[in-house]
Amino acid sequence: MTLTDACELQELLKTCTDASRVSVILDEYGEDSDEETSEMIFGALSGNTFTIDKGAPKISGVCIVCPKCGNSSPDKLLSSISELLSGAEVHLGCCECGEQFSIKP
Repeated sequence: MTLTDACELQELLKTCTDASRVSVILDEYGEDSDEETSEMIFGALSGNTFTIDKGAPKISGVCIVCPKCGNSSPDKLLSSISELLSGAEVHLGCCECGEQFSIKP
């Protein structure tokens, strides 16, 4: 999922009142999610540090940039929504150069 899509989905998930609803929405968007992951995401949503600010994706205030080509377009960086929103290590992929990299929030 692109980081733009992930940001939009994050806003939708913030309206959830419990982890089971998070699981339903993730399933609707084709994201695999078990009960533990849904609970982790639900708990992390209020303090989540993933944002897109002025076109730049950020985790904990640090811009997400491909280390190989410098791409920072949220439309050209891919990640698992479960990793991105749970507060765990995030694995990303760059659509510009194919580089795969990780970020620890």
